[in-house]
Amino acid sequence: YIRVSFDTTAVNSGQIGGTCVLLERHLGKTSLYLPCCHHIFEIVLRSIFDCKMGKSTGKDVLIFKRFQLPWKGNLNKQNSGIAEKDFLKNNLNNAQPRNDYKELLELALIFLGEKPKTLTFFHVPGAIHPKCQRKTALHHICVFLIIIYIEAWLEATSATAAPYNDLVFFKKLYNYQAIDAEISKVAVSKFINHLWYLSPQAMGLAFFDKNINTEMKKKMLTRLDSNNSSNESTKRLKLNNCDMDEFIKNEIDNFVNSETRDFFKLFNLDESFLENDPSTWDNIHSYKNALNIVTKLRVVNDTAKP
Repeated sequence: YIRVSFDTTAVNSGQIGGTCVLLERHLGKTSLYLPCCHHIFEIVLRSIFDCKMGKSTGKDVLIFKRFQLPWKGNLNKQNSGIAEKDFLKNNLNNAQPRNDYKELLELALIFLGEKPKTLTFFHVPGAIHPKCQRKTALHHICVFLIIIYIEAWLEATSATAAPYNDLVFFKKLYNYQAIDAEISKVAVSKFINHLWYLSPQAMGLAFFDKNINTEMKKKMLTRLDSNNSSNESTKRLKLNNCDMDEFIKNEIDNFVNSETRDFFKLFNLDESFLENDPSTWDNIHSYKNALNIVTKLRVVNDTAKP
């Protein structure tokens, strides 16, 4: 078997001439697609920023420069309010693969009233277009980051949690219309094109997810022998805008079918533990061996980026 980790650009993921398809044809083997979760989330966030601030066409960001000017001093001297920030603090104590991830956590703490131990100035931002002059646009983006995005981003490195996390993320984006309908619409319209980890094959990962309870895993087991509604193998779940009201009602077991067994075959995993109650899996040798393999899968390609 081969595992393919990639950014979900058309050149990589195209169904006809994409790199992944060409690689499978060249090797004569099927593959498990593990698209970079961080890249997918970046696409969603960029769509929100473009919606609120205007699409980027220039290098400098005047609105950020104006924001940076009053903060030339030491940020540790600033006083702010108090808010719940344990999640951010805990992740700051963990090693981050890139410094900009750490900076994201530090800036979020400042937004919530915390004084980071290391950050003492605002770094020069990247290239974004200075079109929008509305102060509220940045506020809307910050609120979205705090409520939904940062947690999803930092949880995205877990392969076993990828299917469930994507379903939760989708539901949060959809329900965010109660807070900001514009952000919700734009984010959902982007994310529905990247439901790779909700495909039947990728659902094999969810059987090893510690965040899915025993009762739900029992439901997943009962669906393993259900027929795929499509005659074609699918590596990405496809969803139309008109189907979202019904789609949002789904739980994680609804995405499991007979094609999910292909996941175990790809890795030559012993499936015998599936014949037992999920509450006993932790004590079964075949499950522990499979878990050891699956937890080492990479669903982000951060180390391949500059």
